[in-house]
Amino acid sequence: MANSSGTRSYADDPGVVVWNELQVPTGEELDTTRWAGYFHPLVQALGYRDSCWARVQGRLDIIILATLWETTSGLRNFTASPSAQLYRENLESRSITLLSSYETPYRGLANWFPSLQRSYVQLFWVYFSTPVTEAQKARVAKLRGIRPPALGPGIPINMHLQRHIPEKLWTTKTEDLHNKETQLMLWPHFWWGAEKAQWRYGPTEIMEGSLVVGTRSREEDFSVKLEAVGPLNWKENICVFKPFHRV
Repeated sequence: MANSSGTRSYADDPGVVVWNELQVPTGEELDTTRWAGYFHPLVQALGYRDSCWARVQGRLDIIILATLWETTSGLRNFTASPSAQLYRENLESRSITLLSSYETPYRGLANWFPSLQRSYVQLFWVYFSTPVTEAQKARVAKLRGIRPPALGPGIPINMHLQRHIPEKLWTTKTEDLHNKETQLMLWPHFWWGAEKAQWRYGPTEIMEGSLVVGTRSREEDFSVKLEAVGPLNWKENICVFKPFHRV
């Protein structure tokens, strides 16, 4: 619906982030001018805003490419264009295979995409059986993730553990997983670096009412609380995202 000035409102045509899992030949370097040339049709598209990429720790042949679009219509126009076909052909010419692609809405007030770049990211892929009820989403919304206490104003940036609070990102479409229809929630945690991410292994108290009944690591505590909301399956990737520059 157009507003009074005749332009489309942000709610009608929101920004979107596309998450692509790419399989690349072993040893292929992404941060080269040659690689940037293969992505040229994407980064020059109308409505394209930014991208960053990361290798998956422990799987050097897997790259996650996250691309931010100003509007959903901009993405749709690119997908239907000859430039998109050229982009796909460029990747195929280097034996780069698209394994999966997901879209998550991007609402600028959250402004987490800049934090994705140059971060040490714990990226959780959390799958739920469909339909995901509003009650279940409400329980998920209450989860804090692995999140350090907030620091007060004036604290030097080098004392922070995370660049941004964890973000829960529901994909726009369902998918088939092991013959079950599922809804995926991507949940990135934005650590400043590998050393500061070690905080997640530290101890936290287990409470029953007002009583402390034991301790476990913060990561174990996260796992227990996540399992309590009933995901079908979930996994974790460690990625260090880097910006992808135009050529």
